[in-house]
Amino acid sequence: YAVFVASDAPAVKHYVRDYVARTGSAVETIFHEMKLGHNAGQQGGRRKPLDHNLEVQRSTVVDLILLSEATLLVNISSKFPEAAHMRDQCGQRRVSIKGHPRHGLSDAGNLLERALDRGRGGGDWVPDIDAQGMEKLAGVLPHGNKHECFADAAPSRSCMCFLKLAHAA
Repeated sequence: YAVFVASDAPAVKHYVRDYVARTGSAVETIFHEMKLGHNAGQQGGRRKPLDHNLEVQRSTVVDLILLSEATLLVNISSKFPEAAHMRDQCGQRRVSIKGHPRHGLSDAGNLLERALDRGRGGGDWVPDIDAQGMEKLAGVLPHGNKHECFADAAPSRSCMCFLKLAHAA
């Protein structure tokens, strides 16, 4: 058998491949490198080019078919693996793993990206994140706004650094 990895986060594919290799397993890990996307080809309010959207459509069909044909489907909560599982006709085994809500982590990444766009200025950089943004940030941290990064003199920087380090491993 082989491990097929489908994810809209390209880094996840490489992470799983490297993880399986580190176990010493001879099992092959496969995935495609086609373009991925959500939101009907829109990003930041702008439509993506037609060739990008066509490749996204192809990659979506490939993922759906391969996941639905798998003997065992392991997934975190998402509508996409649910659709693949419903397409299966042969009693596919399935393991659903609870994971951190992905949308909150994506929001945290967008907060930092906007802060970076506003510039670093001089001296020690502190991300310029308003109270509403800090609430969103608390939503993805263990213990929410009770997390120790909120006690720091620059909580926006401390919390963003925590997230970066937590996801670098």
